[in-house]
Amino acid sequence: MTKQELELLEIAKEVIELNRDKGIRLTGSLMLAVRGINKRREAIDIDFICGHLPREKALFPKVPKGFRYYGSAGDTSSIESIPFVNEDGIKIEFMQSEEVSEDINGVTCACVESLLDAKM
Repeated sequence: MTKQELELLEIAKEVIELNRDKGIRLTGSLMLAVRGINKRREAIDIDFICGHLPREKALFPKVPKGFRYYGSAGDTSSIESIPFVNEDGIKIEFMQSEEVSEDINGVTCACVESLLDAKM
């Protein structure tokens, strides 16, 4: 893992801890890095999946201090993601998925097969 990915991983671990009750799982390029999978580029953001994306801001997943919500993607009937960003431009995004999780080196991760399906 690169230095930047290690820094992102520390933030990701904090998010997982803040949201133990929501069952969030790390996914995306950072999850691949945690698994030791070689990829074309280093992770530049933090992606999570969770079983439900609430429409009410009061019920959104918790993020570390310094991150702010910057608008949901999706139409009026469903939310596709809940994105946050901090002053350094680090993005955290929550997306909905029911896929299974696996513990990789103490980090709750999504499965690789589901990530590949989503990317296709």
